[in-house]
Amino acid sequence: MDEKYIVKSILEADSDITIISHADGISYFELFGSEYGIRYFPEKERTKFPAIVVRNYDKYDFPHIMTFELTINDDICRCICLYEDEKIVKYLYSYEEKIIETLRRLKALLQLTEREIETEFQKEFLHYWNGEAETEVDVYLNKERCFQRLNLYQDKKEGIHFRFVSSSIKLNNVKAYRHIANVEGFYVPIIDNRRIFPPVKGKAWTMREVMDIIDGKPYSRISRDTFDKILIEKSKAAKILLIFEMIVEQQSYNFGLLVEFCNQTKDNLMSRLKKCVQKITPCVVNRCDYYFLNKLIGNDTSLIDKKVAVVGCGSLGSYVDEDLVKVGVKTLFLYDSDRVTYANILRHKAILEWEGYHKVGYMKSRLEAIHPEIFVEIKGNMLADTLKDDIKKYDLIIFTVGSSDVQLALNRVFIEEGYNKLVIYVWLEAGGKDSHILIVDYSKKGCFECLFTDSSGKLVNNKVNKLSDERIERYTLKNGCGATRVAYGTSVLLSTTSVLLDIIQKIFNNEVNENSLINISPIKVVNNGNSFVERECKCCGNRNETKMHQDDPS
Repeated sequence: MDEKYIVKSILEADSDITIISHADGISYFELFGSEYGIRYFPEKERTKFPAIVVRNYDKYDFPHIMTFELTINDDICRCICLYEDEKIVKYLYSYEEKIIETLRRLKALLQLTEREIETEFQKEFLHYWNGEAETEVDVYLNKERCFQRLNLYQDKKEGIHFRFVSSSIKLNNVKAYRHIANVEGFYVPIIDNRRIFPPVKGKAWTMREVMDIIDGKPYSRISRDTFDKILIEKSKAAKILLIFEMIVEQQSYNFGLLVEFCNQTKDNLMSRLKKCVQKITPCVVNRCDYYFLNKLIGNDTSLIDKKVAVVGCGSLGSYVDEDLVKVGVKTLFLYDSDRVTYANILRHKAILEWEGYHKVGYMKSRLEAIHPEIFVEIKGNMLADTLKDDIKKYDLIIFTVGSSDVQLALNRVFIEEGYNKLVIYVWLEAGGKDSHILIVDYSKKGCFECLFTDSSGKLVNNKVNKLSDERIERYTLKNGCGATRVAYGTSVLLSTTSVLLDIIQKIFNNEVNENSLINISPIKVVNNGNSFVERECKCCGNRNETKMHQDDPS
């Protein structure tokens, strides 16, 4: 294939293009008054697209033209970004299609309207801003998008990490940082981002651009509430960090500006910004708050304020605990008294160094290290008296404990106490093939003991478990002194946890309307609804219907 001939033929067929010259691997042409080059690759390199450069162009008034320069055949050129790599599969295009598509995208870029140019500049705002920045900070904001004061903290150990934290945010590692009093932070949400452009070569930001945002002229770029708060906010620090956030096509862009004042006279913030600024410096802002990070990856942020208790921190519990904080639950209460053992280490989140320590202690350490807004309170075993004292403060209780006796005993406590929130029971069968999830609303028929009750009301072994007693015995590992472990591998932990997380999200979105038994196998998940309810259950079957459905007195 003659790649040069193909490129030349396509360029000649476009009436808007005038060919200037050809060289090895690049063809120059004129389009809409400027000179460009198309750099092409051998046809066999299927995963590459042609690149476009602009030649001898010293302006910075158009988006997607890179700021860095490169020399090609003694010409000063700058690359033009026309693709987002994740949105196009280059391998699927023929060589001719790649050339045509590249030129089409270039022409579309050069014919943007003024408003479209503004939007494209803002979409790559942080590329320009962070390129001008001299420092960076971590920022923790509360989830309310409103003006707020932030406090600065510096890590005690190395002294090189700084973070600005909203006064309403609690962090679990606060003792590792010290407060810096002579620097203040302020978060300013932008509600109208028209005519806000990033700094480019030769056009650095000055206080004029800052005051165009804050002072509300000629556009109302901040809300009236934010403006009023800036007017009355007192400041006297030698430096402040202004953290701006603007939304462009539903994406959040955060950027900071370190402002240095010529004095430390206490005055309102607006007055100091108008009269006393000595220097401003762009700053990279790393949004680290738990709410922002969850929203960024598409998590359900309605889970963030929920308080969840997990009874049992064995293998399954350790997986559930960690994934709960990964999907948006930042306040956990863990119940277990067991210790980490070598024999269980390959199916537990714990590591060898924690052998002999309490499982809840390890999980607290592990989970709180994931993010400083995560708080884990550890408990011993959940006993009847403990449960009565604790249940009112939880939004959801999950049982991942292996002992049926524990679950049966506490199941009866929920009924006796008239508990009015959902409880989830999760357990694995020996052999690692099947697992089960039971969702119970104690204001309705059905409870955990129904699974252990036959049609005549007699107590039996768990009816939904598929394995026979003989096979369960085969998978049971004994240590010779009464203690046992059940062999079930690790894959069942992943599949069960995945289904459980989906159920939890549905519960908090009010999408679960009935008590349900869910059976999980390697090939399917079956929701059996409330078919597990046993009318003759001695625990829930004889409850007074009127009492069951009465309104919650709280």
